[in-house]
Amino acid sequence: MAEGLGTSYGAGAAGPLYSAWLGWSHCSAREYEEALAGARKAPELNPNFQWGLYILGAACAGKGAFQEATATHRGRLRALLL
Repeated sequence: MAEGLGTSYGAGAAGPLYSAWLGWSHCSAREYEEALAGARKAPELNPNFQWGLYILGAACAGKGAFQEATATHRGRLRALLL
């Protein structure tokens, strides 16, 4: 039986969905250090969670870490194509 969204993406406070949301919230407020702290946890918890990787790349770009942002987005695209 397939897992529901809440269990497969970790909707709880310790899951990648929450970490990605937290990163996006800070990124939207242009608080890039805090955004990176939250966004870096999502791929650690689930390396295939695409939104977590997208938000990590966006937070890196917002902070001015363009090489890391590019590498993150390229890795995300590679994972989508595999």
